[in-house]
Amino acid sequence: MNSRGLKTQSNFFVRISLLIADIIVLLAGHYAVQLVFSVLCSWQIEFPPKTMFFYLYAVFYVVISVGMDMYVLEVTSRSNIVSNLLLISVVSFLSSVIFNSFLFDNPSSLYVVIFVALSVLLTTSLKLAINRILIQVVERTNLLVIEAQGVDNAFVRKIKYSSLGHFNSWYTQIDVESQAAIEEFLKGEFTQYDCIFIAQGIPEHVKKRLISEAINAGKEIFISPTLFDIKITKYELMQFDDILSFRIKPLTISKGHAIAKRIMDIVLSLVGIVLSLPITIPCAIAIKLTSLGPVFYWQKRVTKDGALFNVYKFRTMVKDAEKISGPVLAADNDPRITKVGKFLRRTRIDEIPQLINVLKGDMSIVGPRPERPEFVRRYCEEIEDYDKRHSFKAGLTGFAQVYARYDTTAKDKLLYDLIYIHDYSFWLDIKIIILTIKTLFSKRSAAGVKVNEWDSPPKKEVSV
Repeated sequence: MNSRGLKTQSNFFVRISLLIADIIVLLAGHYAVQLVFSVLCSWQIEFPPKTMFFYLYAVFYVVISVGMDMYVLEVTSRSNIVSNLLLISVVSFLSSVIFNSFLFDNPSSLYVVIFVALSVLLTTSLKLAINRILIQVVERTNLLVIEAQGVDNAFVRKIKYSSLGHFNSWYTQIDVESQAAIEEFLKGEFTQYDCIFIAQGIPEHVKKRLISEAINAGKEIFISPTLFDIKITKYELMQFDDILSFRIKPLTISKGHAIAKRIMDIVLSLVGIVLSLPITIPCAIAIKLTSLGPVFYWQKRVTKDGALFNVYKFRTMVKDAEKISGPVLAADNDPRITKVGKFLRRTRIDEIPQLINVLKGDMSIVGPRPERPEFVRRYCEEIEDYDKRHSFKAGLTGFAQVYARYDTTAKDKLLYDLIYIHDYSFWLDIKIIILTIKTLFSKRSAAGVKVNEWDSPPKKEVSV
């Protein structure tokens, strides 16, 4: 399920209509400013606009909006709309100022400020109005999350409560060993819901039956994917004589894509290192003055094909933090984290030195996050296909980092990583980079794991 809203329609016509509406609103903002200036300062109103800043801002605004899926009709929260549009506007403004200063004559500063402010107001008002209409006309559907009896219900509870803003949802746990219980479920509770979510604990033969019955009843179906599901979502049809087959390509990156990705890594890492100097230098001084130990911290991580490298970070913990405990994940309110370290972790500034790893070629800007060898060995033993994530270079950010949370389990993060590898494109990297900027302001994505999350399995709850 898309956590940002219930998608009601996503066809090409709707996307184009919403895009055109944004362009019209931006034009309205431009001409409103020109109209005011024509009265106060005797400006001449231009048809069409001749101010290059307007065109740059409009292009960046539309491209970033496309990358953030803003041109899909969906019911979502007002705070989500406002935060997304503010992010898009700020990035578009900064990008337009930079490009305009290098390529064209600088426009009036007063025009730029008023135009951007008015554009934010108008586009936000438009999106909020559309969202309000959708809330009135789109009925929330009934969702049933289905899990097997005897399986820990933490997963289905998470699905149920995370979807309450978009569905009238509930969960149930069925006896998958009893054919009579399955038949009773299909004739009773199953019929009361418009769509179903099938959890991974449901056996394959029961899953097939549920899907078949849901299709017959016209229900929408959600499935928690496995590696097999991810592999077959994109396939190529081939024939061997009169025998039809699916051709499933390996989870690798082509040479052409690898070259383009490396060029982007070099450019962005160099720019990032230079632009971050006003931030990194004061942080380095603060670390040195407030705690014993070096400014930088490095440790072994695993990247493409299982190769080891030293990942660089600003030190956020006390010196020799793992000398007694050994390698463990950072927890909520971890006493080993320094005061400066808390700030660096919360703002993700501690990750900036990894731009050096990207420049060296150890990492990429986007890719599966690198894990420590001790954890990789354990994950490979406990999680099927965990090693498949090492078919790409480790990344500074990734699909899991923008759609999951810091405390999302390794097994669930693996699915995000495999989907990224399977669906890789240059534009997907651009989209993830844009969404990462939004993630930087999300407190929950920087939280540590719960104290017992790593050391012990979750306690089972009695099913309802």
